[in-house]
Amino acid sequence: MNAIDQIKSWLGEEAVVQPLGVGLINQSYKVGAEAGCVLVQRINPAIFTDPEALEHNYRAIGAHLTASGYRLAWPHLLKQQRLDASTWRMLTWVNNSLCLEHVVSEEQIVRAAHAVAHFYQKADGLTQSQLKPVLPRFTDVGFRLEAYNRVRTLAKEGLETELCRWIEGHRNDCLYFENLPQQLIHGDLKVSNFLFDQKGQQVLALVDWDTAMWSSRLYDFGDMARSFTATCYEGRLSHHMFNNRYYQVLKTAWIDMPAQILSDFEKSLLDQAARTVIFVQAVRFFTDHLAGDVYYQVQYRGENLHKAHQKYVLWMALGAIIK
Repeated sequence: MNAIDQIKSWLGEEAVVQPLGVGLINQSYKVGAEAGCVLVQRINPAIFTDPEALEHNYRAIGAHLTASGYRLAWPHLLKQQRLDASTWRMLTWVNNSLCLEHVVSEEQIVRAAHAVAHFYQKADGLTQSQLKPVLPRFTDVGFRLEAYNRVRTLAKEGLETELCRWIEGHRNDCLYFENLPQQLIHGDLKVSNFLFDQKGQQVLALVDWDTAMWSSRLYDFGDMARSFTATCYEGRLSHHMFNNRYYQVLKTAWIDMPAQILSDFEKSLLDQAARTVIFVQAVRFFTDHLAGDVYYQVQYRGENLHKAHQKYVLWMALGAIIK
């Protein structure tokens, strides 16, 4: 039974199902008419082996934010259910929202940073013991490099020498997030997880809390730098893809965050954090390419390699302006 048939068996044959092609991990679908639609997702069992922990975390974070006066919309978890060998969940849809592939203005970057600061402030008081571990070592740079080493040793083809040399030459330049102050992070601050209004001016929601966990908030900054400074969508390669002005705007917005969110010492590490996350994302894409595309959803063989090259170009461009 295919995914759409599974959704119809769950919600009824009359359900109007529209696939959404934004995510790299879970399969997502818009179900229903605009006025009363919901988001339905198939949780990737190869990545999220404990979907009940995901459900627990969504409800715990949502309850805390609601009690704290959180003003943004958020993905209310309506129900979660196992169908055949898969776990599916239904979340509220943010009506009249716009999902962007990349930003087109400096103001969008500032508004997104403000939304992140608001998320942090209203999540204050939530303790690590209240959330269940979902993706252990997710932000651990050493863990990502260990995975790359294992796969590279076993790989019989696809060893891109330029990328291999680059990884070996810069693996010791990384910032190790586990050695920094640990706070709640979002963990996936790509552009498409900020839903804007139809004019692209105001952030209505910050979605996808699957990677919410305790780590350094510098990881979140680096993730925003990876996504918000690129002038084209991930997977499209251009040697003029880095927007320096966007990076400076993003960096300033994070420097302006209150001290309880990010200390002065942490703010001094923003550049290194950005380069580290971009480097690690390249390593992850390349590792998955060498492993045979087993982690990220891809449309064609070589897509992960293409994305790894894109991150390499982005890393080089960022390095040229911060040295």
